[in-house]
Amino acid sequence: MPKQLHVLTGGRSLIQTTMERVGTAERRIVVCGPEVVDGIAEQLDPAGLEILIEPEGRNTAPAITAAAVLADPEDVLVVLPADHVIKDEDGFREKLDVATAAAQDGHLVTFGVTPRRPETGYGYIRAGDRVDEGWLVERFVEKPDSRSAMRMVSSGRYLWNSGMFVATASLIIEEVSRQSPELFDAVDKSAAASSSDGNRIVLGDEFLSAPSVSFDTAVMENTANGIVIPLDAGWSDVGSWAALWELGTLDENENVIRGDVLAEDTTGSYLRSESRVVAVVGLDDIVVVETPDAVLVASRDRANEVKDVVERLADRPETH
Repeated sequence: MPKQLHVLTGGRSLIQTTMERVGTAERRIVVCGPEVVDGIAEQLDPAGLEILIEPEGRNTAPAITAAAVLADPEDVLVVLPADHVIKDEDGFREKLDVATAAAQDGHLVTFGVTPRRPETGYGYIRAGDRVDEGWLVERFVEKPDSRSAMRMVSSGRYLWNSGMFVATASLIIEEVSRQSPELFDAVDKSAAASSSDGNRIVLGDEFLSAPSVSFDTAVMENTANGIVIPLDAGWSDVGSWAALWELGTLDENENVIRGDVLAEDTTGSYLRSESRVVAVVGLDDIVVVETPDAVLVASRDRANEVKDVVERLADRPETH
């Protein structure tokens, strides 16, 4: 299953906690691919829920545009990735009120997370001149190397790119149609050709003609209306198993333990068991994840390299 359908912190899946984060929303639109529709429908309250199904994923710009076309023009859209964690929910909602007001004033708002460290796993936003409660978006920076990350964080002018946006549907449509007319035309035609089954809306195959591009690249990097509002609310995109160590409750040995785990003389580690006893002795700063079909053991500072292992496994001939 994709990350957003898993219970990784607390007792609810990531998409469930994302929905709870904006529980007062009048409409809730989930944009997803056909392979996860049933899982999403099972986990979410159907009241006010619309599931917008892409024939194939085309990155965030087409997805957000499709939601904007489906919404009423003056709706303020709060665009949230479904697989993030925010510890300080009240603090986030306070910033969301500020962002909503800015969106109603004609701004296209993104949240920039106050950096806690030089991080090479996130993109960055350079803040420009002050505007009300935020700053003009000066430019976006792709995931940097460690030296660049240290330089940007020490400058105090850069924020982590959260991938969250707030704007009216009409402004999103205006910006996309102006900056990427090919993208807007494909999405608009696919919406016109969509079919419905209850709360499920299947976009037409015209969607496949849209370029696969992020909303940052298609819109935010070139708009004159973009502002960034700083957010310091315990945000994480849960991009690695090590991130769950940062988000979890540490025991007296600074371990995060989930499941049937015996840890002896072990510190600073994330230890997770799903189907059997796991014993760890005399190790520090590691990640151990046991599932019924595989076991991962990694140094905590290299846990983001799991994707390389998965690619190698996919290339191996099937064994029994």
